[in-house]
Amino acid sequence: LQDWVETEKTLRDIPLINRMEVQAMGTNRAQFKLAFNGSHDKLLYALRAKNLRLTDQGKYWVLEKNGD
Repeated sequence: LQDWVETEKTLRDIPLINRMEVQAMGTNRAQFKLAFNGSHDKLLYALRAKNLRLTDQGKYWVLEKNGD
């Protein structure tokens, strides 16, 4: 849970992200929706700057800390 709290704070500190809605929480996972301004590339760049990576898994995206 502590990892999620830190990740959520990091996401909320990214100016491009204007809304985040947590939909479900589970062991080592959180499902959420993001609304952001700008392009997908700008979002990826902003996430990388915060040591996060977003990968397309087909029907959903996975957000992970770099190095995990």
